[in-house]
Amino acid sequence: MNYDQILQASFPCVYRICAAQGAYTIPDREMMVRALQSGFCLTGARYNGILRVDMAVASLWPYAAAQFPSDHFPHRLAAAVQLLQALHFGENQPPPVAELAQELSAALDDLEHLLEAEHDAARPARPAAAAEPAPEEKA
Repeated sequence: MNYDQILQASFPCVYRICAAQGAYTIPDREMMVRALQSGFCLTGARYNGILRVDMAVASLWPYAAAQFPSDHFPHRLAAAVQLLQALHFGENQPPPVAELAQELSAALDDLEHLLEAEHDAARPARPAAAAEPAPEEKA
């Protein structure tokens, strides 16, 4: 199993979206904060979940940037997971790093659950199984 397959198995719904969106560059945290302060807002739980992941990635990036050759990744999920791995998922890290790693991990989990629920809701309802006739009682 290669790395991409592991990501797909771990976060199937997030993987589907991230792979479809393609290449990802770590966002600049200050730029994101300015955009949010200026009223830039995406509507909907899906977009807010993606924004939460992006904000956590941008906030963690300065602590791990030196461990990467560039800020370009195959997709958003690869960037998030590789960042968490580089920082040992926050274990034995100073408080701000540990807290941000926990936030990124929670953001990924929450986004996966949200996308899974959206996917389930979009599935056509299965027809109800026909009720079996009750056995006839003998008198």
